[in-house]
Amino acid sequence: MKRREKILDTGPRICFFVQTAFGTAFSYLTSGVFLSGHALLMGAGDVLVSYLSVIVNICGVLILGFAAYLERFQSRKRLTVIFTALSRTATLFIVLIPAVVPKRMQIAVFVLAVVMAFTLQAQTTVVLNQWMMGFMDEKKSGRYISLRQTLTLGVTVLLSVAGGFWMDHMQGEYLGFAVLFGAAAVMSICEVMLLMRTPDSAPYRPLKINCGLGDALKIPLKDRKFVGFVV
Repeated sequence: MKRREKILDTGPRICFFVQTAFGTAFSYLTSGVFLSGHALLMGAGDVLVSYLSVIVNICGVLILGFAAYLERFQSRKRLTVIFTALSRTATLFIVLIPAVVPKRMQIAVFVLAVVMAFTLQAQTTVVLNQWMMGFMDEKKSGRYISLRQTLTLGVTVLLSVAGGFWMDHMQGEYLGFAVLFGAAAVMSICEVMLLMRTPDSAPYRPLKINCGLGDALKIPLKDRKFVGFVV
């Protein structure tokens, strides 16, 4: 009988696997329904709350403007640690807005903080994946990603139940959101410490290929099988 190959068989893969739990916990506790509830607490209207999810998606597009600059960094580890620390700090600032910003300015500052925080988070995800792929084995990468997704689902389900019970108990008061963001802060500290202990991958060498944004959109569309898959 063929022996099953282990997926978490190296230190870096284990580190990135555990990092998934901390990163997912942070993201869940500071976004979604909790972020919307925090916005409502500050007096945000229904229109702004409904646009929050769209704003987060738009932030993922904004990172295209940083691509050329980030190509200059050879160390994916240093870049990831820096972006993780910046994105977590910017996100945690959101919960402080009711305490440090005058009432009349809170919504405007909130929108700016959300755009900045989630733009940094999107860029953090990109550089983290680039760093992680340097340690992947082609034969195991699919199962590894699947295992990470399973962990992500487990953490999300656990926190959705625990967070829901907690906010019901707090009846939507500011202290409830502060505690959630405080727990997220602990997750971010653990995440950064773990990333700092993870070894760096080989120096990043960008390919010398002249490819603009237009080419990035047109070339995939020429592949009929790809287009059929997307449809």
